[in-house]
Amino acid sequence: QLNPSTALANLIRQEGLQNRTIIVYDRLLPSLSFELSKDIVFVSDQHHSLQRETQFETSDAWRNHLLRIQDRQDSARLQEMLRSQAVLISKRDLPVNRDWLRQPFANSKKAGVWIIYY
Repeated sequence: QLNPSTALANLIRQEGLQNRTIIVYDRLLPSLSFELSKDIVFVSDQHHSLQRETQFETSDAWRNHLLRIQDRQDSARLQEMLRSQAVLISKRDLPVNRDWLRQPFANSKKAGVWIIYY
């Protein structure tokens, strides 16, 4: 069986979405960044995999790739990204209170347990 990020990357390429901003909701998926040879934005909401200790970071560069949905500034940046031809990837369905995340997208496809909104 294919690595889940390989299946995701193949679907992204197949749909011609690889040049868009890729946003992964509430999961860490670094292998997708490797598969697509590009930086990915991760949105932290509830899941522990994205709890990041930032107190020893030497710069704010990590902020470009990790948005905290509870942070007002990050949430505003996320909404801006979603409106500008991004791709949103979620593991299973989005929680009801996060339905607004999928509003900008007309299409969605499944790749295993992952859903791609575009």
